[in-house]
Order: sequence, then structure tokens, then C-alpha cells
Amino acid sequence: MVADVHIPVLDDVDPGTALTAVIEHGAAFIKRPGTTLFDFREFTEALMVPMVHHATNTIERDPVGADPSTSTVNKGMDAIPLHREGSYAPGCPDLLVLYCERPAAAGGETVLCDGAELLRRLDESTRAFVSDLDLYWSWEATPARWQQTFGVTDVALARVALARVGGLLRPYERLDGDFQGDVLHGRFRTKAVIPSNGGVPSFCNSLMIYAYRQKSDYYARDSFRVALADGSPFPADLLAEIREVAETVSVRVSWEPGNLAVFDNARFMHGRTGFDDTGRRVLIRMGHLRKR
Repeated sequence: MVADVHIPVLDDVDPGTALTAVIEHGAAFIKRPGTTLFDFREFTEALMVPMVHHATNTIERDPVGADPSTSTVNKGMDAIPLHREGSYAPGCPDLLVLYCERPAAAGGETVLCDGAELLRRLDESTRAFVSDLDLYWSWEATPARWQQTFGVTDVALARVALARVGGLLRPYERLDGDFQGDVLHGRFRTKAVIPSNGGVPSFCNSLMIYAYRQKSDYYARDSFRVALADGSPFPADLLAEIREVAETVSVRVSWEPGNLAVFDNARFMHGRTGFDDTGRRVLIRMGHLRKR
């Protein structure tokens, strides 16, 4: 890991200052002693309209209090490869904000990778290959997942909510989906390279987590698949090359209690290093930018 990717460190939990930093740099750290869970919620409410992750209230993530839009991060303790949150489905969050209540005694750092700088550093031929590349994600969402996402328990109401999702599609996205029984089956087209919230092209997707994280109780890998337009997988040799370059533009966040990290989910991919401390507690909120 190198430190030549500039992520500003702020000393105040001010939404306007943080948003300016995120638009310009893609991410910001906030290190103000004594920052509380209440501060975390107030800060994120000012920045974005929070959303509920589909894995909340499953074995993967626990809600924090009565509002499921605040949850634990993935409860496994394994290392998690770089990924863009929710990139396999429409309406994925604009922003992610992490809050540390208790760091791991060792390990458990959050890894942030600037996808814009990654794209710039790729070999010219690799950059040309990915720059306008369509990715096709297919998946199945069980009731436990779509009920969290849509906030309803009835399939008929979920179909109405699914239709509304069409209004959230970006110009380069397409969704085909419907229910088979009570399981939602979807096929989602997106790009490997997308514009950040600051308008910068960025290699920001979930190819690496899909390729390199093993299935576990905390990662339902078999529920997702990704392919290119012709049905072939993303070339393994190119992904290995991209992974190597990503290491050079990634930074590790060594947490302290009360620290926050806020980042553009269309520019910075994130992951974590492994750990074995069951007391580690990092919380997450995500959502869509409020109109200003």
C-alpha cells in the first residue's frame, strides 16, 4: 500500500466540508475525538437519504437500533477484496459512511482504492478494454433480502417497488427482473468504468470480490454471477493485472474509536484486511445524495 493517493483528514463532523472533500478527492477521513453514534447519524442524515442494505437482518449484518439503515458491516472476520457496494443492482448508494465504535486489536483495517487513479495507471490496452465494457450481473434475492430493500413483505407490493426502481437507472444501466414464487430473479447491466459523483471516470465495480472472495456464511457468492455481453467471464489475467495495480493506489484505514470515513461509492472501492478479534465493531450507513 502507498500513500500518494490523497484523502483529506478533517477534524470536524461538518457535512458541507466533508461533501466538498468527497466531490474533489472521492473520500475523506474525519478524526474528531469524542464523535458519537448520534453524531454519525446526524452527519449522514444531512448528507444523504439513507437506504437499507439487502443483507441487513440476515446473518451477514445486524441493524443498530430500530432503524435498519444503520447496521454493522459484514460480520465475517475474513479479508474482503475490493468492491463497489451494491454495484450488481440498480439504485446502489452514492455515498458510504463508516463509523468505528471499537477497532480490532490487530488487523481489520478498511482498505480504500481510488478507482479513478487505478484506471489512469492501467496499461493502455487494459484501459481501452474496460473503458466502455458492459457487465451483466444476474442474481436471486430471497424474501429476507428483497423485503429489506423494498420495505414490504408482499410480492405484489414488491413488484410495484421494483417498477419504481426503473426511475433510478443511470443511462448505462438496464434491469430485467421478476418474481418466481417469492424469489426475485434479476439481470442487471452496468459498466466496468463509471463516472464518479465528481464526474471523473473510475474503475469501480465488484469484479474483484466476486473473483477472489470465497463463499461463506457471510458471503452468499452463489446468489450472484457476472459475465460479459457474450456470456464469457471477465478475463482472469486482466483482473489479476488490475488487482496488482489496485494495490498501489489503495490505502489502509487504521481505525480509532469515533473515526469516520466517507467516500464516493462510484469512485472508491473498499475492502478490509482479516482479523480475529470478535469485539471489532464498525458501523455503516449508505444512501443517495440529498439534492442541494
